[in-house]
Amino acid sequence: MTDTITPTPPAASAPSSAGIGIRVATAVIGGSIAVIAIVAAAVGQFGLAGAMSSETSELIPASITSIEIDNTVGDVSVFTTPGATPKVDMMVDAFAWNQPVAPQVTIDGTELSIDVPDRGGVCFGWCSGQVTILIELGDLSLDELDITSDVGTIAVNEGVVVRDLSVESSVGDIRADLVQATAIDITSDVGNVQVWADAQTRSIIVTTSVGDIEIGVQPGVEYDARASSEIGSVTTDLTESRSATNTITASSEVGDVTIYTIR
Repeated sequence: MTDTITPTPPAASAPSSAGIGIRVATAVIGGSIAVIAIVAAAVGQFGLAGAMSSETSELIPASITSIEIDNTVGDVSVFTTPGATPKVDMMVDAFAWNQPVAPQVTIDGTELSIDVPDRGGVCFGWCSGQVTILIELGDLSLDELDITSDVGTIAVNEGVVVRDLSVESSVGDIRADLVQATAIDITSDVGNVQVWADAQTRSIIVTTSVGDIEIGVQPGVEYDARASSEIGSVTTDLTESRSATNTITASSEVGDVTIYTIR
């Protein structure tokens, strides 16, 4: 049975305009194509008619073992605080005439899905606005964590426990910092990717079209590491070990690839 949660946003309030500068700066680093995408997102968020914002929060049941996040424009952060109550906080910014729509939080058995719907209203093609998603896992361990984003940064922080971590972004930087994951699979069209692997991580796959890749691994853990870049440098201080059962595959079309041992 599927249980769909539709949170009721509190009264709207005026958000800060700081997000515009951040989005444009990220786009300039990524390339000229990204500038267009992010400037459009910034106009969609704030617009000439001003912006509206709302916040919602939902608890994550202890039975959840899989989380899937599908965001449009906005940042996603997953973290853990020992002893904290697992929950998801969502902050929505959108046109004043394009009313904020709360993300759809759906629970189906042991899977929790967060989907950001399109907004209604007249917005001349810029309907995404911005939805910032913060996931507090507390002591909750996951089998799968799957994050997809069109525009925005994605961070999965130290201490998060998940068997399989999958992240995909069109425009935005991605960071996985000492996540206790067995397998990490990250794909980015425009943006830098940084992975600091935990000792238990057995498989790391990182692919970027435009963006640098940085992968740090734990001392004493051997990997069969294969790195390539069509336009960019490739640097590694790992001892080549084709017989290692742990694997790293890192490739960029335009960007530097660096693999090293964390000191």
